[in-house]
Amino acid sequence: MAVSGTFEWRASPRWTLSASAGGIFLGRLASETESFDVSGGLVGSFSGSVLALEQGKYSPFIMVAGSVAVSGVRAAPTAYVAIDLRLTTVVGWTLFERFTPYAVGRLFGGPVFWRNQTGTDLYH
Repeated sequence: MAVSGTFEWRASPRWTLSASAGGIFLGRLASETESFDVSGGLVGSFSGSVLALEQGKYSPFIMVAGSVAVSGVRAAPTAYVAIDLRLTTVVGWTLFERFTPYAVGRLFGGPVFWRNQTGTDLYH
């Protein structure tokens, strides 16, 4: 269980920046053989997006975004910290000023630190 708040700023008609922060209150970190209750953690993120190409009469719009998010809790005697890095590209076309079909491509990943080990999520 977590709660967070987000602040978003439209810096210009092309650029949007946002930041969020919050807390983790309850949870469980489980594997096939072990389970650890977690509590008292923090979450935070920062992201930005830019309209790289405005939609034209014969061209789609292209938006590019990036973000970094971090979460950390106490799990067993050590801290569990996960970092997520994400790069997104959206290509679409707004029709009739209301309907916007689009395609999204995303690259993401990041390390996880726990029990003096560094790993990643194998099941993205």
